[in-house]
Amino acid sequence: MTPILSFFGYQHHDPLDDAPGRIQYLLVMGSTAVLSLLLLYLVFDVLHIASLKYAWLFWLEWAVLTLFYAPVVCALRKSSSLVHIGLLMAGGVPIDLFLEARYRSQGVETLWMYNPDGLLGHVQPLLRIAIVWFGDALICGPIALWIARLVAGAAFHKQPEAVGDLFPDEWSLEQV
Repeated sequence: MTPILSFFGYQHHDPLDDAPGRIQYLLVMGSTAVLSLLLLYLVFDVLHIASLKYAWLFWLEWAVLTLFYAPVVCALRKSSSLVHIGLLMAGGVPIDLFLEARYRSQGVETLWMYNPDGLLGHVQPLLRIAIVWFGDALICGPIALWIARLVAGAAFHKQPEAVGDLFPDEWSLEQV
């Protein structure tokens, strides 16, 4: 079974290696697209963790995760899961911290606002930002990559090649 997380780099046979090059990226991008769509719907519409100022921001975040983050995860798929998580957190957390310090703490509405009555409304803002971005990175990074590996393993499973005899009979049946 393919492990979901790998802290020391992926050291097993990668089923994505059996798929053609472009298909590898499409599989990772497809699994990221589906998972990020479900995640964003869950965050904004079901659990009401945050709300968006403009409806198009939902689709912008979905496109950024699918078109920019997923290919980077695919290119770095053999590295540690902490790299995948760290990449998205390194990009998102500073932006969110800036919005929190500069605008939200002053009561000014930003592009996305965390709902005080939502699931994480009672959590301190710095911890809430870390939790939200870690969850995004975990789902859209290692978990999406894991699903892409499962699909690639089912679709592109290579049969072991038949290996000829290492030594022909005329060599091995020689009388010594």
